[in-house]
Amino acid sequence: MVGTHRLSLQWIDRGDLARAGPVEIGTRGDILVVDGSETLGEQGLDTHGHITSATADGFGFEGAITMRLGSVAGAAPCTRCGTIHFRARARRQ
Repeated sequence: MVGTHRLSLQWIDRGDLARAGPVEIGTRGDILVVDGSETLGEQGLDTHGHITSATADGFGFEGAITMRLGSVAGAAPCTRCGTIHFRARARRQ
């Protein structure tokens, strides 16, 4: 998991993941730290936190995720903090 990966907010359509924003996963001691963002105009996604668990089809994340969408509340930031579980489904990575 350590390294640079692609981060994409599903409402920001760039056509492919090659142009998505970067997310860095690094280590701080034995903790996997996550820091990444994607921006397109006034829309964007920022994430900062750490991975709490990992399985073959997903992972647990603890931290903050902030989204800004031009079509929602005038692109005002919407932040969710806490523990969030992500799971890959179908063909999504």
